[in-house]
Amino acid sequence: MKSPRTIKRNVASFAIAAGLFLLASCATTSLMDEGEERVTESAYGDYLAARFASGMNDVHAAAHYYAAALEKEPDNDLLRQQAFLSALLAGRIADSANYAAPALGTDSEANLMRLAIATNALGKKRYAAALGVLETGKYGPFNGEVRQLLRGWAAYGTGDADKALEYIKSAGEAPVFARIVHLQLALLLDLENRMDEAEGAYKIAVEPGQISDRAIYAYGSFLERHGRADEARAVYEQASHFFTQAPMSTMALDRLNEGKPSKRRPRRLVRNASEGAAEALYGTSQILAAQAHFDKSLVYLEMARFINPDHGAAVQLLARVMEVEKRPEDALRAFASISPKSPYRLDADLNRARVLFRTDHRDEALAVFRRLAEENPDNDRLVTAYADALRSVNKYKEALPIYEQLIARQGKSAGWQLYFARGTALERLGRWRESIGAFRKALEIKPDQPDVLNYLGYTYINAGENLDEGFALIEKALSLRPNAGYIIDSLGWAHYRLGQYEQAVRYLERAVEMEPGEPTISDHLADAYWQAGRHLEARFQWSHTLSLKPDEDVDFDLIRDKLENGLRDAPEIANAKP
Repeated sequence: MKSPRTIKRNVASFAIAAGLFLLASCATTSLMDEGEERVTESAYGDYLAARFASGMNDVHAAAHYYAAALEKEPDNDLLRQQAFLSALLAGRIADSANYAAPALGTDSEANLMRLAIATNALGKKRYAAALGVLETGKYGPFNGEVRQLLRGWAAYGTGDADKALEYIKSAGEAPVFARIVHLQLALLLDLENRMDEAEGAYKIAVEPGQISDRAIYAYGSFLERHGRADEARAVYEQASHFFTQAPMSTMALDRLNEGKPSKRRPRRLVRNASEGAAEALYGTSQILAAQAHFDKSLVYLEMARFINPDHGAAVQLLARVMEVEKRPEDALRAFASISPKSPYRLDADLNRARVLFRTDHRDEALAVFRRLAEENPDNDRLVTAYADALRSVNKYKEALPIYEQLIARQGKSAGWQLYFARGTALERLGRWRESIGAFRKALEIKPDQPDVLNYLGYTYINAGENLDEGFALIEKALSLRPNAGYIIDSLGWAHYRLGQYEQAVRYLERAVEMEPGEPTISDHLADAYWQAGRHLEARFQWSHTLSLKPDEDVDFDLIRDKLENGLRDAPEIANAKP
């Protein structure tokens, strides 16, 4: 068998083979078609394929090829470690546990491997096995707390509630875990029917510094199950004061407000030791995601999903982290996997539509946005999302009446965003005089909103009216957001419209530096160069503009004409000074 060092040394000698492999693979974003089981003839080939797959963010292909390499060289510690980690990232928890088991010794510090093995056991309700693997090993500050939480639920699964409480309480010694621990204690005490202690823990879990939607639901359902519906309603209503979206509490409150007697008591947030462990892992993932440790958060979320595939909150957060980690296809599959009965499904569909939109599947995204709006006509958030999607693909005529209906329905509570959206739709439809009122209403609600200030100022400058005010609005916007390339572009274009080409060039060059991929700004700079007599630079900039991603707001045919013939007509100069 070859050692890890031998594989590392020999990778360099396979440079030519690797190059040929990369060329053969670059025609596709994945090394394997769905359902395909491809391997190479050697461990080296599989290793190279796995490394390439990892570089392409194809975690599933990487896990497959590392597994194939390890099968050929089962005594290779490097391959075992890589196969373990890639299986974790791909959500193959059982495989990762199998790879980890032979690597553990009594003095091993491979704590993540132990957590994976314990997760595999907890998912299969083998609580004694989970407890056993967590008894040994050396853990750092963070994984040590995770270990104690999992030990607690494993102990509870074996029937030792007192030991379970002891383990979970010990995790709370780390301040960052305090919120998780209070909820975990409440959930376990609730399962044990220790009502007074459970309620005390729930009350701490919903204090302002600790509160979460799931904690609110857990406490509210506890009160409902003990005949205290009015108190439960008051607890559920707290969610709207703290969160913009609170699926669990909203679902429970809607049910209570229907006024119909329920055939079944509201279910507990967790019903057994395995679900408790999944909740602990979800809470851990939230801590990591909040600190932007997305790769680590993803691992714990995969563990939570393995133990409890129906944990909608964990799967939704997992999907969002996958998108951050540049795995949009995996994110889409995760969103789609959430049960239609889950309170998280509506948000999952909305987020799925947004991912589809961001990955240029716009027709499919619009279909999802439209379905959500039509199926939930009273849900302003979903209806607004559909209108925003229409506006973002320049379907202003379709978006405008939706914004007007929303404003009429919301009355005095309508936010500046709706008025701004209505104003932009009107302006883009050529009804710029009507748009002014909408922009001014938005500023009445939020006077220092930079986007509204910039858009209104740009509208005035483009129309050649109220130029002094237009300049003042744009300059105020820039003072509030000094590094915004699009606002700098507005100020540069204002100078251009006044025939102040040298000043325009200075601002537009800065705007292009800030927004190098924006064709509108690039085209503005080229026009300014031409009018300033810098024709060679203008042609270079128009040529560069044509190399950028097409934008529906930019007429590339017109740019080609300018590239060939230059600007044949000088712009109409507004008769005013800023």
